[in-house]
Amino acid sequence: MNALRLIKAVKVVAVGTMALILAISGFVRTVVGQASCDVGQYWATYADEKGHRFSHCERGPINYDWGNSGPRSAAGVPGKSDGVSTIIGPDHFHAEWTGRFHFDDGMYTFIAKADDGIKVWVDGVQIINEWRIQAATQFERRRSMTKGEHTLRVEYFEGAEAAVAKFWWEKR
Repeated sequence: MNALRLIKAVKVVAVGTMALILAISGFVRTVVGQASCDVGQYWATYADEKGHRFSHCERGPINYDWGNSGPRSAAGVPGKSDGVSTIIGPDHFHAEWTGRFHFDDGMYTFIAKADDGIKVWVDGVQIINEWRIQAATQFERRRSMTKGEHTLRVEYFEGAEAAVAKFWWEKR
């Protein structure tokens, strides 16, 4: 079996810093770090300690106040064949969003609000690291951005009780 047929026969999915290889209709596409979401979208992955997990593309900003519940997938999300939604949490879960976004030249304020822990990277440089149990707290960091596409990554964890994960930016 040649390499192309082998790749067509196997679907390999790795999310995070590894490459993602998808065999799509006989074509092979490689995307570093995330599934093939459009610019302006996040590849979002949600998982809990019970092994429940789902991923999909979603538009920004990240704006979740789950209260005492947790994320829920839509029925029939990619990778699910049972047509039933996946419920994550309500406590002890993790989420990660990675996306490419267009910025104009200028100074930006990146704002994250979380109950509990949150980390933020811009082009691989960590700008927020507030990884701890805490009530909903807002954090801001300023950063100069050049015109063009930039990669943003946000990680979040929920310990117990209320769950809040928000992230956005404003040009100053």
